[in-house]
Amino acid sequence: MAACLLGVSFISSANRQTQLALDIDVANRGPEIGNLHYGIFFEEINHAGDGGLYAELIRNRSFEDNESSPEAWSKIGNPEWKIISDGLINDIQTKALELTAAQSDQGIANSGFWGINTVNGQSYALRSEEHTSELQSRETIS
Repeated sequence: MAACLLGVSFISSANRQTQLALDIDVANRGPEIGNLHYGIFFEEINHAGDGGLYAELIRNRSFEDNESSPEAWSKIGNPEWKIISDGLINDIQTKALELTAAQSDQGIANSGFWGINTVNGQSYALRSEEHTSELQSRETIS
């Protein structure tokens, strides 16, 4: 039986050649804003903040969306799993998925954001970090 911790980032190489320019005219002050208007507003529509503002295909890749069950993740076969916050891969990570698979055909799958859109001919990189009591490894799959 093997137990491992998993952290995943899935990065699309699309639009790497896109260049953006932002011009700011500090001489033009812009509209007046009232003294009672303060704060910040961000409307989360269709995962625009999580999965939309950056090229993210894996949903809940850091296992932080639900304390009791890894949201957007499902079991393949019947492995044991639990979300943990101790013994992690680095100091920045706050949660991980501990997965115990008794057979080689057991694992996990991610539903992405309404699926995981892939484009024929497009390159993708999957980076995962896992460790067991016997082994720590970093893998890149292209």
